[in-house]
Amino acid sequence: MAKPGVDEIILMHLVYTGVDTLEKLSEKLEKPTDALKELTDRLEITGYMEERTYGLVWKRKRYRLTEQGLRELLRFKRKVCDDIEEALHDAGEGLVEEARDILSAYASHLEDLRIYEIVGKEAAKRAEAILE
Repeated sequence: MAKPGVDEIILMHLVYTGVDTLEKLSEKLEKPTDALKELTDRLEITGYMEERTYGLVWKRKRYRLTEQGLRELLRFKRKVCDDIEEALHDAGEGLVEEARDILSAYASHLEDLRIYEIVGKEAAKRAEAILE
C-alpha cells in the first residue's frame, strides 16, 4: 500500500484536528473541493480515512481518520521531526549539504508543515534557512 504524500498528510492532520468536512477543508487549504475530493477519495480507498454521514435532518458528511490513518499521521510527524532535527544537527556540525539532502524531501512543503503546526515553527524556520 502506498504511503500518503505530504499533501495527503496535511489533509489528514486537518481532519484529525476537526476540519472534517469537504467545505471546511476547501476553505482552510484554499483549494477547490473537486481537487480535495480526489485526495479524500484516495485516502478512503487506501484505508487511511473514512467518510460518515451525521445528522437526522441536516445530513452532513464528515471525514475521520481510521486507526491506520492515525498511525500513519503520527509516524510521518515523528519522521519529519526526526529528519529536521538531524538536518539541524548536521548543519550545526558544518555538514550543510548533507542537511540539505535530508530536507530536500520536505523543501516545497516546509511552510505548510509549519502553518498547520505539523512541525514546530522554530524548527521549520531554521530548516527553511538551511535550504536557502
